[in-house]
Amino acid sequence: MKKLKMMREKAGLTQLQLSEKTGIHYRTLQYYEQGQMNFDRARVDKILSAAIVLECKIEDLIEDPDIIERVKKYQESL
Repeated sequence: MKKLKMMREKAGLTQLQLSEKTGIHYRTLQYYEQGQMNFDRARVDKILSAAIVLECKIEDLIEDPDIIERVKKYQESL
């Protein structure tokens, strides 16, 4: 996924560093960045973890507006 890779690079992190900080398996992170897996469909806690580590909004990482809304509702419920 282009957004995830762009935000990771902007934060100056390697894939391994982001993997360690978020708990997203390294190979899974590679699949997200290569477009082999859709980050929009990742577990909500993983999306939030990535946003926190990358110091960005969830909208900066995912594209589907319905998913963004669901993640926001999840955040509010915490």
